[in-house]
Parts: sequence; C-alpha cells; structure tokens
Amino acid sequence: ALKRLNERLLCDILRKFPDHLQAHGLMILDSPDRDNLNYEAIRDLCMAGGIPGELEDVLFFVSILGNRRAQEQIEREARVRGRSLAFNRNGLTHADFAMHAWLHDWPRNRALLEAAYAGSRIYGKSSYEYNPMLRDVRDRFRTPSPDQMF
Repeated sequence: ALKRLNERLLCDILRKFPDHLQAHGLMILDSPDRDNLNYEAIRDLCMAGGIPGELEDVLFFVSILGNRRAQEQIEREARVRGRSLAFNRNGLTHADFAMHAWLHDWPRNRALLEAAYAGSRIYGKSSYEYNPMLRDVRDRFRTPSPDQMF
C-alpha cells in the first residue's frame, strides 16, 4: 500500500515526525524515489508501537479517503472552512491528493482530512430496513414477571 503513494508526499508527511523517525533510525532522503526509498523500514516504523497519533491518523485518513468521492468531500470541506487547496494536482492519485491536502498550508489543514472523513460517514450509505406493523398490538404488552425473565 505504501508503494502506491507518491513517495515525495509520503516522505514530507514522515518528516513532520522527526522524533519518531530518529527513534527508529530512519533517515529520509531529500530526493526520494521508488528505487531509493526503504519501504520495509517505513512499514516497520508505521507498525511499531508508540507511533504518534497524528501520524497514525493521517495514514488512516489517506487510505480511507483515497477515492474520487472522498476527494470531492475534502474539497467541499476545504471550501466550507475557507481553506486553500491551491496546489498542482497533475499526476496525483486520490490518496496523493489527500496527503497533499493535509500537508498544504500545514499545520492549518491538519484537521481537514478528519472533517472530510466525518462528513463522508454522515452521508454514507447505510443499511436500514423498516418493517411496519400490520396492526397495532401494543395494548397487549405485559411486563414480564421475574419468573418469566429467567
């Protein structure tokens, strides 16, 4: 999953957590590319205990908001909050867009992904089935006695 992300944006996010990188001995190159990026070390860093909550959150939101509808929700949330997403979108996947939105105007846009996720969950499809009563029998209800309960 890490290899599907834009390596430059992924490294920019990781650089926001220098103490965690240093604690795990991970050096991020200035010009990362798919050939020189140690994905195994990044995976281990992400799976290690003590991962900063904000890093865990951004990685979760990037994975869950990596689709067209979620990108539209991020853009909508940015408009509502008066936040700018004025960055070059050429070549970005939906997940890359989510990372870039989080990084853009950092730290002001940090809560943007969480708000977009919450908005998408509110309006997301859910399964609910209603079975109306054929006749009203509520007057026949009797509270069960303790003997009937057990």
